[in-house]
Amino acid sequence: MLKHLLNYIPAKLFPGVISFLSIYIFARIFTQEEYGNYSFVIAQLTLISAVLFSWIRLSAFRFFNIYQTQRYLFFKYLIIIYSVVFAFFLAFILVYLQVTNFNRDISILFILGIIAIMFTVSYDQIVSILRADLKSKTFAYYEIIKPTLKIIIILVLVLLFNFSETSIMYALIISQLILISHFLLGNFKRESLFTMAKFKTAKYTRNEYLAINKDFLYYGLPLTLSFLFANITSTSDRIIIKYLMDAESVAKYTLAYDLTSFTVTNVFMILNFTFVPVIMKLVDSDKLSLLKQKILDYFNLILLVVAPVVIFLVIFAQQVTDFVLGDQYNTQDTVQIIRLISIAAFIAGLKAYFFDFSFQFGKKTRNQIYPIMFGGVINILLNFILIPKFGIVGAVYSTILAYLIALLISIVLGQKVFKMYIDYKTSTQIILGYSTITVIFMLIKIDGSSFGTFMINISIYLLLIIVIFLLFKKKILKILKG
Repeated sequence: MLKHLLNYIPAKLFPGVISFLSIYIFARIFTQEEYGNYSFVIAQLTLISAVLFSWIRLSAFRFFNIYQTQRYLFFKYLIIIYSVVFAFFLAFILVYLQVTNFNRDISILFILGIIAIMFTVSYDQIVSILRADLKSKTFAYYEIIKPTLKIIIILVLVLLFNFSETSIMYALIISQLILISHFLLGNFKRESLFTMAKFKTAKYTRNEYLAINKDFLYYGLPLTLSFLFANITSTSDRIIIKYLMDAESVAKYTLAYDLTSFTVTNVFMILNFTFVPVIMKLVDSDKLSLLKQKILDYFNLILLVVAPVVIFLVIFAQQVTDFVLGDQYNTQDTVQIIRLISIAAFIAGLKAYFFDFSFQFGKKTRNQIYPIMFGGVINILLNFILIPKFGIVGAVYSTILAYLIALLISIVLGQKVFKMYIDYKTSTQIILGYSTITVIFMLIKIDGSSFGTFMINISIYLLLIIVIFLLFKKKILKILKG
């Protein structure tokens, strides 16, 4: 457990640092209109691709170990199903562009975005297989290299060749193409000529393909609807803001939202990548007592590690706006978005990275549709009501309410399918501990708006967090050694 955690921490921590750096750079090298246009396009493409492709990736992750004795069938099926869905995706977007009336710049972004999404989907499938195969070190290398290449390519294109927001799309394409090529070439070198020939010549019956297709569809299609409504909740606000307001408002909202959500979600993902593959193997092996303990450990570590990140963003939202986003985005709306989205991301993370696994571990993924479906519909309705009244902050209010409703429904329905255990005593102790140090920090923090004061206050906050970690030292070490 500790080995995988030590690999996944840099795999998500380093990209997190790069993400901060990227947002800092984007806020200064792109106009609000340019970044708003990019956000508008990528939000729509991400929404469509999540519906079309996510079910395949999640099903492949779920059934990777089960199909170990039929690896050739498994990978041949992946190639076939991705080829079919890629063709449909391309045709759909081209028809969409024909019937809409976007200007030339937006249309170019869409064309580049199609290519970028195709490479993104392929890359995501590769790293998902690396996770399922517990190859956490290779996963870490890829996750560190990808954002580094991306930001370097963007800077070169913008500063040397005067590219605009299209540079982000080109960077996505090039960085992921390099890593996909490395993965494929590396595997070709490792596999013997005999194995490669066997894979190419392996023949399977129609019934064998139908059997694996049934597994993927039964498990994955309900997740498609889940991803549809999840992406509606997280991206529809940007599309609605663009139509009700303007591209500049989309940029303000997106940068603050992405900075905050990415930070909180990345911490969830580190823990998820470490625990879930192990828990999934225990689910398949019916080791119930060990399974229960791993689930308890997982939730305790979520509270211990994620809660201080959320508290940090709430407390230091003004300073994050000042020193990361810069003058172009330094408004009270931005500060409010950071504070509220940190809470929304925590609620969404509890749902997506803990309670939703009731449906996946219990193989009742169709039930996972209902929580996020209600949340997505409520989010859209509230966006049209609250954005005209409160501006871009209204979109955040909509998001929080939608995620909260989805979380509550997920808990009620999911626990009936597969029980996700919670250690209420330890959870209460953790919550009381962080509440106490938050009050202490607010009493002893140094007032001031300089960068030096910001650094001193961060140091004080980190010392208080270390105190909490020391109080739970035995429990943390026990979890990590397990």
